[in-house]
Amino acid sequence: MQKELYNSLKNTKSIKEARVLITDRIVDFNNIVKEQLKDADYSYSIDYGMHEFPEKVYKGVTYEEGEYESVIITIGDGNGKNFWCVLFPPLCMLDEDSNIEYSSLVKEIIDKYF
Repeated sequence: MQKELYNSLKNTKSIKEARVLITDRIVDFNNIVKEQLKDADYSYSIDYGMHEFPEKVYKGVTYEEGEYESVIITIGDGNGKNFWCVLFPPLCMLDEDSNIEYSSLVKEIIDKYF
């Protein structure tokens, strides 16, 4: 899903254009998630809007809490707290000695318009 969202937004020229594109493609994104979960017995929902994210500290870098415009995919009851793993998969899969440079699709899109 992240790849499809990135490919959809990479050539937009304004935040307004990006917002319209996301809104117009929600049905497409829904179909992608549905296909990915077809073999699992999970319900899901997709929500686009402003969402609150808590602070996360990793390797001395603080990712500030705040309200961010985002596409949230909730799987099942959404009780997990793995959204940082979705935004930054290496935060959950690598050991402390890994020398990785992180990037964020969400931050890249925000930086593009502000």
